Amino acid sequence: MPLDPKALPSRSISGEDEARLGFESVSADPRWAGDRRITILDPGGHSTEIVTSERKAAGWSKKFESSFA
Repeated sequence: MPLDPKALPSRSISGEDEARLGFESVSADPRWAGDRRITILDPGGHSTEIVTSERKAAGWSKKFESSFA
């Protein structure tokens, strides 16, 4: 039986929240646990974002961020 999309709870989020959640998802992946630096490429519907961050003692430090529309 197919799911009714209207029956699922949902909400819109800002582009900033989308970017933050995307980065948190990728950076938390155990495959990158030993890496000092990661670059994430996020191709979207209307834009593409690139973020490079370095791991620091207190967490990740963003070194480069750009968005291409």
